[in-house]
Amino acid sequence: MRSLRSLKISLVLSLLGAWAVFAPPVHAQQQTLTGWFSMTIADYPPESGLAPEMTYVLTEDSGERHELLIDVELMRPLGGPVALNRKRVTVVGQYVETLSDAPTQFRVSSIQFAASPDGTSALQTTSQAVVTGSQAWVTILCRFADATDVTPHPVSHYEQLMGSSYPGLDHYWQEVSDGLADWSGSVVVGWYNLPHPKSYYASSRPAPREEDGGYYDYDLEKTAADCTAAADADLFFPDFDGFTIVFNQDFDPPIVTLARGGGQFMTLDGQSRVWGVTWMTPKYHHQNIWAHEMGHALGLLHSSGPYDDEYDSYWDVMSGWPPTLFSHPEYGDVGVHTIAYHKDFLGWIPAGRKYVAPRNSTRTITVERLAQRGAEGYLMAEIPIGDSPTDFYTVETRLFVGYDDEIPDEAVVIHKVDTT
Repeated sequence: MRSLRSLKISLVLSLLGAWAVFAPPVHAQQQTLTGWFSMTIADYPPESGLAPEMTYVLTEDSGERHELLIDVELMRPLGGPVALNRKRVTVVGQYVETLSDAPTQFRVSSIQFAASPDGTSALQTTSQAVVTGSQAWVTILCRFADATDVTPHPVSHYEQLMGSSYPGLDHYWQEVSDGLADWSGSVVVGWYNLPHPKSYYASSRPAPREEDGGYYDYDLEKTAADCTAAADADLFFPDFDGFTIVFNQDFDPPIVTLARGGGQFMTLDGQSRVWGVTWMTPKYHHQNIWAHEMGHALGLLHSSGPYDDEYDSYWDVMSGWPPTLFSHPEYGDVGVHTIAYHKDFLGWIPAGRKYVAPRNSTRTITVERLAQRGAEGYLMAEIPIGDSPTDFYTVETRLFVGYDDEIPDEAVVIHKVDTT
């Protein structure tokens, strides 16, 4: 057996980018904004050498969006970005001057939870994002106006990728959640021809490193707006919990093609809320990448090992996209399970099967395997770190079974967690 690896949750928060459509005032001054907080994670291809980016956005009830530049220390007293995600907040700050063709940004000096328009609380007491029951998802296939003759796969390909047979994502998430959540009722629609060529959807944000040169992203708002509009006649969006936007082509250099997952506040068929959204291109055809981005749309961040690399843990679909022997001839590399902390976060570990150790205590327990679990026994242990309510260790057992056939070895795995 290989030696035990000690891993940690790495919440690396990069504030380098996103999108905004609201023009800032001419004079920089302190302003107050209230709206819905959401975040997305950009996952760059390994060959780009770019670290993943976390983007925070506040969307006002009017639909105006503001990219937030905010220090994680400001969010920590409220539970961190995960606790704020999809909550209503009020921020104070000022707009940052940018080049005329660059998106606007709002630098935050303070943030607090805000009441919803109906006067209810912002649910600031919980950071949990419980996901149980049916999670119907719609996959929207979109072709750029200058490439309407390019169709990488038929609709049936994506129906099977989202389906209930191995390695379909409904099948995958049912096993990972131990049957507590499913993606039954999901549909695939398209291919729709977008109203604009690919160049229209390229963002004018400068690359994060000077040596990269040029530009590097595509516009999330334009793509989400046009793809959902194209599909609107065939769908009633409130029937779905989230959607995946699929492009028929990768973007051309100097745009770096990337996969993205998270949330976006939109009004669709009369319902205004933060929807789970992922963005995919033909480059990212592997099942484990789709599962990874769907995890971001559910509110999960990355985990990693202590190796100075964001994508370095083979124990978690939410770490990287490592090539595996567990590969499907049509859908490529297949994801392993996610870790115990994430399963607990999503409500997939019953309270009675999670051992929370009292401080300064000693006890011997048995931790059963996390994947395809049995009917009894602990599935995880939580070990406190000092008096902190947000910092702790988790302990889980991983064995070769189901989607966990491609973990590095059978082992007990320890993670260091900082929930803020």
